[in-house]
Amino acid sequence: MSNAIIIYDTRSGNTKLLAEKIMKRLEDLEVSVEIYRDKEFKSIDSIKDFEIIGLGTPTHAGQMARTFKKFLKKVNQLNLQGKKLIVFGTGADPNSPPKICNDIKEMVSPTGLQVIAEIGCVTKPTDDINKEIENSIQKDMF
Repeated sequence: MSNAIIIYDTRSGNTKLLAEKIMKRLEDLEVSVEIYRDKEFKSIDSIKDFEIIGLGTPTHAGQMARTFKKFLKKVNQLNLQGKKLIVFGTGADPNSPPKICNDIKEMVSPTGLQVIAEIGCVTKPTDDINKEIENSIQKDMF
């Protein structure tokens, strides 16, 4: 059985909801999942123990959350070659989630993570996003 960790930041709760929907999809594909808010996650080195890593943040003034950026700077020190990455972001503007996903990918590119899915959501995730998540995350990816 594959294992995954999802780490996110949230302000309004939208990114947390999106993280939970991604977790549900992974569990439906028989992946064991742990989920944490970035500031509650203290064991950076343990990320290496997971095959799939989900990273997500909301958009604050056109940028990723500052606390999440600090967290990613720590992740950036790890060698995660061969691990799979799911990036996700939320924002009020339709252009924000894709930008945030790209920002996360760029920031962690030195780690060697392989991006397998990018998921963005404008405002609060509704059940419509489930289909996008289902299409974005397939069993044959890991």
